[in-house]
Amino acid sequence: MDTHEPTVTPIKVAFEDERGAITNILSDVDLKHVAIITSMKGSERGDHYHPNDFQYIYVIAGSYIAFFTNVETEEKLSLLVKEGELEYCPPGWAHKYQYLEDTVFLNLTPRNRNADEFAEHTIKYSIV
Repeated sequence: MDTHEPTVTPIKVAFEDERGAITNILSDVDLKHVAIITSMKGSERGDHYHPNDFQYIYVIAGSYIAFFTNVETEEKLSLLVKEGELEYCPPGWAHKYQYLEDTVFLNLTPRNRNADEFAEHTIKYSIV
């Protein structure tokens, strides 16, 4: 992804026949961590940023509003993210998510997100 701001991209089915469908989410991206995350309607996650990592989120089911703040410039942005869409968040953008319905998504990152190294990859940042 060649952008310096958060984005949302609809992902289309690449191939479909009577057996089902193939949807290609990402290509040519080095990833070291993939997590499946579930969030309940009305819940919130985030209020942090990753100083050295980008992240992709692919929504399998559900939707949320993503709130972003660039930690250097204080630029703010909000995006609606729905099922079948891919959100990209570059390094240095704080993010907070409010779930509009029960949501299941893949979180894909270029570095490990081990819990014992949390302070190295995730910095708390309150988004109001």
